[in-house]
Amino acid sequence: MFYRCAVLGILGLLASNVPAYGQSCESLNAIGGDGTQVRKIVSAPGMLISRNNYNTDFGVPGGATFDRFVIDLMPEQTAKYNISVYLKYSDGTKDQFYRNSSVRLLEGQPLKIAAIPRRDNQPYQVNVRVGDISTTGHKYSVSVAGCVVEEEFGDAGTSERANDLDRTENTELPPSLEDPNRVENTELPITLEDPNQLH
Repeated sequence: MFYRCAVLGILGLLASNVPAYGQSCESLNAIGGDGTQVRKIVSAPGMLISRNNYNTDFGVPGGATFDRFVIDLMPEQTAKYNISVYLKYSDGTKDQFYRNSSVRLLEGQPLKIAAIPRRDNQPYQVNVRVGDISTTGHKYSVSVAGCVVEEEFGDAGTSERANDLDRTENTELPPSLEDPNRVENTELPITLEDPNQLH
């Protein structure tokens, strides 16, 4: 299992001669739900793991070639939440991109998490897990968008898809950003701050 956490906004700190990035996004449908957004109240744990409602899965369309997935979680109350995000693959493996058992979220202020798929391999589902016994009764809504990133070159007046996004993951981060628990405080690009851009 790989444990990776993609931090957005790093490219904006690089030199001005680095190409700018834009992206188009498509909202994913929730598995077993109606639509692209799911609202939940964290249930109390049952005798069996399957009896809680902690997990929400979003389906990735067959044949899709997304460069990243953006998870948008909106808390309905100020509280600590237990959150994990996984990309699930058809071979039975999964990659974890975020895990925080006590992240404090403010009511009405979304937490945005980016997850980058493996090179040349798309997941079939994005899993968002929210909840434990200490967060029973907490309310939230969650949605996921698959995004295609384009690399824009001002001089040439053209754009092309950024096929090699691993350079984002390999970018050396300042020490203050190496703690994955700080992901939620990372400033996101303007294109991701407007929820309307995800549809």
